[in-house]
Amino acid sequence: MRRVADLVRTMESDLFGAYEWAAELYEELVDLPEAPDRLAVYRGLMRAYEGLEGKAEEAMRAAEGMVAAEEELDERERAILAPLEAPRDALFADPTPERGEAFVAAFEASWKGQSEKPALLADAILACLAHSNVIAPTRGKKLSPEEAKAHHARAAALYEEVFAMANYRANTTSPLWKETAQSALFRAAVAWRFAGDEARSKRATEIAGVPEGFERR
Repeated sequence: MRRVADLVRTMESDLFGAYEWAAELYEELVDLPEAPDRLAVYRGLMRAYEGLEGKAEEAMRAAEGMVAAEEELDERERAILAPLEAPRDALFADPTPERGEAFVAAFEASWKGQSEKPALLADAILACLAHSNVIAPTRGKKLSPEEAKAHHARAAALYEEVFAMANYRANTTSPLWKETAQSALFRAAVAWRFAGDEARSKRATEIAGVPEGFERR
């Protein structure tokens, strides 16, 4: 039986250079029906294969998939995604706090008041990772505790939005979104805990059906 992959964990592996794992997981997601997300998957797949030795043929195949997905974008999706291309590429190339902040700023500008948020689902996941996994922990000595908590809180709120979108898709368009939805809600619970909001962390944990105190690996 084919495993249902988790786009959150996949993008995290990609971001931090675990390319073999990322490639395996991206391969599980190449059949996503939504063109913007399939584009993100093929882009990540090409990045992963380029980071591995002896995978030139696979990287070429991923590039072809990326081009095909890009051609399926409508004009609104192109306009929404275009401003994120450079800061996204920079963050994946070198996940520093400064690049995380640059990507988050570009993402929020596209996300705020946007009616086409579904096109930004993959970038919302990357913004969550930037907030909680890049900016907050690596800037612990430069950020005040409250500033770090604010980054975790923003990640948690975004993870909940990702959960809502992915869960809807899992029930309407593709079961490939099921594990991503579950993962996003679990990570929301963890991020709320780091943000110091135990009530919201507990609520997310209960919705996700994860036993309290359980730490996912």
